[in-house]
Amino acid sequence: MKPSKMKRHLETKHFALKDKPVEFFQRKLFSLRSQQVNITDLANVDKNALKASYEVALKIAKKGKPHTIAEELILPAAIDMVSNIISPQDAEKLKKIPLSNDTISRRICDMAEDVQNQLKKQIKDSTFFAIQLDESTDVANCAQFLCFIRYDYGDAIHENILFCKPLPNNTTGESLYKVFVQATEPFEFDWEKCVSICSDGAMALTGKKSGLIARLKSLTPNASWVHCFLHRQALAAKKMPDELRQVLNETVKIVNYIKSRPLQSRMFNILCEKVGALHKHLLFHTEVRWLSRGNVLSRLFGLKSEMLLFSVDSKPELSTFFSDEKWLVKLAYLADIFSHLNILNLSLQGPDKNMIYAQDRVNAFVKKLSVWNARVKKEDFENFTLTQEFIGFLSTSYCTSPDTSSLSLLVSSHLEGLIEQLTDYIPNKDTSGVLWVVNPFSDQVVTKAELTARQHDQLIEISSDQSAKLTFNSACIDKFWIGIENEYPELSTKALQTLMPFSTSYNCEQGFSKMVNIKTKSRNRLTLENDILLCITKLIPDIKKWLIPNKLMFPIKYYYTFFNLYVYYKFV
Repeated sequence: MKPSKMKRHLETKHFALKDKPVEFFQRKLFSLRSQQVNITDLANVDKNALKASYEVALKIAKKGKPHTIAEELILPAAIDMVSNIISPQDAEKLKKIPLSNDTISRRICDMAEDVQNQLKKQIKDSTFFAIQLDESTDVANCAQFLCFIRYDYGDAIHENILFCKPLPNNTTGESLYKVFVQATEPFEFDWEKCVSICSDGAMALTGKKSGLIARLKSLTPNASWVHCFLHRQALAAKKMPDELRQVLNETVKIVNYIKSRPLQSRMFNILCEKVGALHKHLLFHTEVRWLSRGNVLSRLFGLKSEMLLFSVDSKPELSTFFSDEKWLVKLAYLADIFSHLNILNLSLQGPDKNMIYAQDRVNAFVKKLSVWNARVKKEDFENFTLTQEFIGFLSTSYCTSPDTSSLSLLVSSHLEGLIEQLTDYIPNKDTSGVLWVVNPFSDQVVTKAELTARQHDQLIEISSDQSAKLTFNSACIDKFWIGIENEYPELSTKALQTLMPFSTSYNCEQGFSKMVNIKTKSRNRLTLENDILLCITKLIPDIKKWLIPNKLMFPIKYYYTFFNLYVYYKFV
């Protein structure tokens, strides 16, 4: 407020203040003078101390720690270390570093804004980009909408978090669309560059009429929808014969009986320690975690002897399962097949995975299943380690070879159904027409390339260029194609369009895992956006921009000086 306006404001309040006692104005004067000192000190913060404040705030955000940890733990610990190792005088200098809760929050907000500005500039200079999105619920039952982007910038393809926004009410396609448009508006996207949108198969995202993807078609006319390979593989693995389904359900009940009761968990732990078991605990099964089935079944089968001893005393009806050889051999097979599915799942996860890579992994797994099925029909369980070892154990213990014909029929029917399900959810697309992107120097691949005549001629020139081959062998695929953009622009553009789409929603799932660590029960009121942006982003905020002295801070003390004098001489 300007001095003239301040004076008029005080004059209008004169009749309201004239009845106040002198002590009232003395308290106000003391309060204003203390504020003047604080603001003046803020304006004169040491440059190195200010830099340290931002760097500490960045490390706190990267690790997802509470903002109060700087003032309550980091600063006292740093003072103690410097006092003991260097000198108490040097330790006093650390007290100049502003590390309060509010200060750390402001620093994180500033750096998150800077990172978003950097991202905006990089996306604006990109040729194409692809989007990956998903929504989940945090610990405070607030729906969080998470979005990642893949784009080309400089000499490589980059992946980065685009935004994390809370959904105000429900999670319908309309609500998601409104939040998406509002969140992407500051980036000023050229939506013609968007080539793909990846998500899971939730109705709010993929509904034909009111889903988010359907609504985004008018905004992104060139984008195609990619159903996450991880979700499709998990859906394909759900269907199985009734006999195996029953064993799986009974397994879940057994595990839940122990894991949901603290006393039973402790007693089972004591038993495992006494007998010297390799593992001491069972694992929980949950439908949300893709890898849980294989791990749970393998752990339970590994502790089958301990489970038999434990169930005889605690719950005798469970002991019938672990004394039944047919039930155990089915459990062994389920542990084996889901372990193989875990390996496939892990191969699909990770950053920088493209559609060609994901399709090849699935095609290879389907071919393996066909070979395994042929062997199983001959009662050969070599590809299922636990099953084969348990059958060998039974034949050794009872000196007779167990009947594996019924098991062979059951496993064969399951493998055939799994092949059918994987083929339905992930069709075996012929990728020979785009293999030139990952191997442009193979004559067979070049001849099968699905390109225009001009692009095909350029590909033949590249495949015959030995210097380009050396560059291709020593660089990443994306860097190679971006590097020859000036020489072969059409072919480079075509390759980038093929490499750009996300194949899975792995980044979103990883982001939700970070969200669980950041927004805990003790921090359930936290506004998540800025913290998770800095925690996940690969961009580095430019801290130097905040180290320039803010000259606008200095005139503030003159306003407060005038106000102090005016109040003192007018009323006191």
